[in-house]
Amino acid sequence: MARPTTRKRGGGGAERVPAWDAAAARAAADAYVPPSALEGDPDPAPPWVPYAQRDIDHQRHSYEGLMDHVADVIENKVRRVKPSRLPELVKPDGVMPLSCAVQWIAQHGGMLVINPLDEAIWREAFKDLRDCIVSGDVKVVGERPDGVSEKISGALFASCSVDYPFSDRRRLYFNDRVLGNEFCLVLHPYLDDEYWRRDHDDRLENRHGVRWRRLQALNVARYWPFGKSQDHRTGEPGRPSGMHFVEEEHRRRFQRGVAQTHVASEARELAEWFGRKHRDGPSLTARTIENRIRSAHRRLVAERSKPPRN
Repeated sequence: MARPTTRKRGGGGAERVPAWDAAAARAAADAYVPPSALEGDPDPAPPWVPYAQRDIDHQRHSYEGLMDHVADVIENKVRRVKPSRLPELVKPDGVMPLSCAVQWIAQHGGMLVINPLDEAIWREAFKDLRDCIVSGDVKVVGERPDGVSEKISGALFASCSVDYPFSDRRRLYFNDRVLGNEFCLVLHPYLDDEYWRRDHDDRLENRHGVRWRRLQALNVARYWPFGKSQDHRTGEPGRPSGMHFVEEEHRRRFQRGVAQTHVASEARELAEWFGRKHRDGPSLTARTIENRIRSAHRRLVAERSKPPRN
């Protein structure tokens, strides 16, 4: 037994204080019975858990709880992983997510198979779309942070940086890439509406945050109809031809206001365009295209030269 100690009282006298008895303390702890352990307690206490594990969810202490937790972790990780396969093509019917419009143009309405990891393909397709957005031919609507939908000025897309679908640079060093009020367009692959509304949408943002989310494009089918023919065959006897693609692009160039006045110049640009867009298709020379579009070109130039009606 340890010796008792003394301490001084306020009046100067000494007071005896019993010393700490470790054996007695252990005996008292062993003899203690918590109220929850008494017979008939309707809500017994759970088993004691070591302090090192008390911050762990109690559901993980059972096999079922552990499996539920593992499933939740896997699901959350899968949600954050970018898709690596090209999503199913969405046809332009009224309005469509902006990334779907870019994919529609890149795949020529499903007539081309592209490598989704090739950023150059997405860049070229978005360049065509951006020209129509800036000119006002294609409208873009989006939701403000307060949930109100509104049309977005095409001028904002003229010089914004772009994170394309499947880009490895997505969200990387964002504040270093976007300075001041400069906008960045973030495009996500569109899997389905639920995935799109779960923060995997297309958005315009800067270093201050998201300004517009869930961006959608209108009038895409008017300028990129595609889908009328699914290969390079025209249905006519003879070798396959891509001339119908050229004729469609010829009309779209007049609609966008970028067609050349001289038919020879226009034919050269169309031949270059067809060579870039249809590398696997049959070759078309500028002379062949010029002979095919001559009549239509003369008519379209005349229509463009008419003064607007009051």
